[in-house]
Amino acid sequence: MMSTGNNMTATRNTNTRESARLNELGWAVNPAVPGYTFAQVLRRFQAATLTRNGSLMTVDGEYGPQSEDALFGGYTNPGESIAARALAVALSQVGITEVPPGSNNGPQIKAVLKSVGLGPGFPWCASFLFWAYAQAARQTGKTNHCPKTAGVLNGWALAGYNESGLTRIAAVEAIKHPERIKPGMSFVLKFSSTTGHTGLVQKLYRDGHMDTVEGNTADAKSIDAGSREGVGVFTLSKRKLTDRSLLGFIGYE
Repeated sequence: MMSTGNNMTATRNTNTRESARLNELGWAVNPAVPGYTFAQVLRRFQAATLTRNGSLMTVDGEYGPQSEDALFGGYTNPGESIAARALAVALSQVGITEVPPGSNNGPQIKAVLKSVGLGPGFPWCASFLFWAYAQAARQTGKTNHCPKTAGVLNGWALAGYNESGLTRIAAVEAIKHPERIKPGMSFVLKFSSTTGHTGLVQKLYRDGHMDTVEGNTADAKSIDAGSREGVGVFTLSKRKLTDRSLLGFIGYE
């Protein structure tokens, strides 16, 4: 008997129709690359997606009515926060790395860069934000206000225009009013006149440090933890409101 969740048949897990749809939506399927089989990518998609009635999807990597509806049904959940959805999307990618490491390339990194109109080889932390919010916009039916740019400092500058409709909170203001910093906002670091790094806030603690999820970074176990030249998507707990490189935060609701 077919379940009401994600359990059809094993043969469906290699169906080119579903793989093509995932690729079309920006979820790279490439069985020739470890970590990118249909089932593995579907699990990440399921972890990032709500069902038609707004509940969490069954995350099992098996194709069933929930997955069919999410990929082809065309429904939205307008009552959901786009920031919360973007954060869920970003967290579904934790562990994704460049192929090969240091290349700014790989199946999913290529899809992330493509979302802002670039090919492989470019730094992708800002592109990862746009991709996550684009996925969230598709789920909620809301407009994606995250700037379509791969430039961290460009994104910060664009958010400073009143016409952008975005909330930009400078670091000094965030220190005074930490309650303004919400999950799903981006943090922006500036290292020089042309270089920076960005990611999404998961949680801000009373002592001023944050849990974050970031693309193009290094994991907490690496000697380069938090580096803007890292090779994957990881969660970190090292960012602080008092970091000298912190420009501030951007809200995209």
